[in-house]
Amino acid sequence: VPNNVVVACVGDLDGAAFPPLVTRAFGGWPRGAPYPITVPTEPPAMSPRTDAEELPVQAAYVLLGFPSVRLADPDLYALDVLATIVGQGRSSRLYEALVRQQQLVQTVGASNYTPQDPGVFMISMRTAPAQADAAVAAAQAILEAIAQHGVTGQELIDGAELVSEIKRRLVAVPVTVALGLGVPALASAPAPGTVVAVVVNGANGMAAGTDTGTGGG
Repeated sequence: VPNNVVVACVGDLDGAAFPPLVTRAFGGWPRGAPYPITVPTEPPAMSPRTDAEELPVQAAYVLLGFPSVRLADPDLYALDVLATIVGQGRSSRLYEALVRQQQLVQTVGASNYTPQDPGVFMISMRTAPAQADAAVAAAQAILEAIAQHGVTGQELIDGAELVSEIKRRLVAVPVTVALGLGVPALASAPAPGTVVAVVVNGANGMAAGTDTGTGGG
């Protein structure tokens, strides 16, 4: 049934011509009856939880995870913008501090994973094993600084514009709509000004709670 199908295409695609092709190929495929998927709600983390696995490698791969929101949550875009500001690109706060200034890690990034169920806000790093603890502490200090002092106006503008562009690209080829899969949260992307307004009201609240559900490995 189309409920369980994903169409993936690569190559030199025409964004305007592709959706009609998908509609002609799959538009007559009747949508199946939805079936409930029950995922137990994870209880709130009262203290940091850690897990470590030793492997015969020369680098340490560290993941910090924080409770995030589901796909249809109104704070989705705020947290996407926060991830951009914190750890996407060489101008991000994590890269500037941990790679350039303190030289604690070789690579670092942040992302906000938001499926239909509550997701996770992640920071990933690759570093020398001896520097892993210092790198984690430095990343947490950056989040605490944002929780206490917020982000700059220019960071909001740049992050919001990038997130808005990414969302617009996701909906430029509405394959899921053609297949009858319709995901409401991806039906449209907000304008950059809208995202900025959301970030002002929501991103700092998430950052302020970063010490309630940390996991590393």
